[in-house]
Amino acid sequence: LGEEGALYCQLSEDNTLLIVSVPAAPATPVIRSVSGAGDSFLGGFLSSLCQGRSVPDALKTGTVCAFWSLESFKTISSKVSRQNEIVKTVSEWESKGWDTRVIYNGFYKF
Repeated sequence: LGEEGALYCQLSEDNTLLIVSVPAAPATPVIRSVSGAGDSFLGGFLSSLCQGRSVPDALKTGTVCAFWSLESFKTISSKVSRQNEIVKTVSEWESKGWDTRVIYNGFYKF
């Protein structure tokens, strides 16, 4: 969703539907390059899921990684490999009211 954040949708085999959103970063990046921002988001998101984190936490990590990518002249910022920096940035942003929102979590009938 770019400037509006990100949206995650998952339909399980038992027809349970989960929809979670995360708003855009509560800071304005100094955009140096847009190359790699989507890849950085996806990498941060998937890495978090593989580490056993929740979908909302993974969305936050992906957003931080994409933000840093936008501010980097490189395709992917070197900061994305520093978990402590990600946690620190998420905490700073959460202190400004930034958080994920579960839009729907329940049975979905077709």
